Amino acid sequence: MYKILLAEDELLGGQILYRTIRESNLPLLVVGQAGSGGVCLKMARELLPDLVVVDYGLPDQDGLSVAAEIKRLLPGTEVIIVSEVAGPAIYRQAIRTGVADFLLKPFRPSELTEAVSGALDRMNPLLKGWRGADNIIWQAQNLSDYLQAVKKQDREKVRRAVDKILQNFCQAASNPSSGQLKGLAYDLLIIGAHALLDVGVDNGTLEKEVRQQIKLVGSIGSVEDWQSWASEMVDMLCTCGAEKNPGTEHLALRRALKYIEQHYTEDINLNDLARHVHLSPAYLSRIFKTKMNTNFMAILSELRIQRARELLVSSDLTIDDIAYEVGFKNSGYFARVFKKMSGMTPSAYRNRRGG
Repeated sequence: MYKILLAEDELLGGQILYRTIRESNLPLLVVGQAGSGGVCLKMARELLPDLVVVDYGLPDQDGLSVAAEIKRLLPGTEVIIVSEVAGPAIYRQAIRTGVADFLLKPFRPSELTEAVSGALDRMNPLLKGWRGADNIIWQAQNLSDYLQAVKKQDREKVRRAVDKILQNFCQAASNPSSGQLKGLAYDLLIIGAHALLDVGVDNGTLEKEVRQQIKLVGSIGSVEDWQSWASEMVDMLCTCGAEKNPGTEHLALRRALKYIEQHYTEDINLNDLARHVHLSPAYLSRIFKTKMNTNFMAILSELRIQRARELLVSSDLTIDDIAYEVGFKNSGYFARVFKKMSGMTPSAYRNRRGG
């Protein structure tokens, strides 16, 4: 299986490239799609693609400049240019750069398939061995379990498949580097996203979430970092996939709010809540932010302070007792939070409401 990276700034053009590659029956895996030359080069450094298809008219730099930099960074990588413009000067530059082919838009899908097939034929058969451990995943682990679990939205099976892939990868790579772990993360993310597209998930929503996950890949430096990132990635894939049932995220939110209401007097935290609703803490925080424009601690504090207000008026409990009754372990901290949220101290609130 060869990795291919696509760089096209127009949405329709990108979809045409992607669909053509997917339907070509060639041994290719689309590992990334970039909308600019800068992003394309960044992804190329981290994903180490075997083949890159680049649009000449990218917004930040022309495709041949991108191709030249890719050939400098990755001499074994083949590059195909697609362009709406052409001319002797451009063709000469393409030849000097050493691109595998140059296609003038609009082109037929069969022309792109033929160009890609020709590029594969040109590749050194030792290329994949030179890539190193980042390609071992395709040799050592059958991805069918992962793909099927993502398509069926079986969160636990997705988690198990991801864990198994990481285990096999680490065994094969012995001591994987940060770059290899990032490459594995990119691969699983893009494969999972493509699986969701295949079952009809909305591309707009998915693209936004995938871009967010790609940003997080950059922080992976160890196996532990990778596992933390993968947990959120699994949540994202399963939540986006469930958007054909719009109530999924709302259901998770309702369960989370109910749990807080039932346990607000206890020493609970975001991790406890995330485990209860089977989401990662980071993804649950994002749901609070997007759906309610708030966060876990704000919700918990509001519920505790509201109950404290009721007790200050309806009971003879001391302020210290009320603080402990509603879940605060420190009465001084309770007083500060109460004043911040109510505009007055607990004593002033009791005197004002009681009088």
